[in-house]
Amino acid sequence: MPNSPPASERVSPESILAVLRRLHEIKEDVTEIKVLAKETNGRIRELELWRARVQGAMITTRVLWMVGGGIVTGLIIGLANARWT
Repeated sequence: MPNSPPASERVSPESILAVLRRLHEIKEDVTEIKVLAKETNGRIRELELWRARVQGAMITTRVLWMVGGGIVTGLIIGLANARWT
């Protein structure tokens, strides 16, 4: 054969099978990594949504404390004014 490599450079069928087996293993690993990445992304999304809900609740709580504080302050000032008039 005019274009065939020398015997020292030829690849044996066993070597080809070993490479194909390893390639198959790598493909399986990549598939598993993709599945794990999807699961992780789902968990991260859930955590982000939970954090947003907690932050919303914290803001609502602060607003309610400020409103409550204003009401209590108004009542105290109103009672003080009523008492001294």
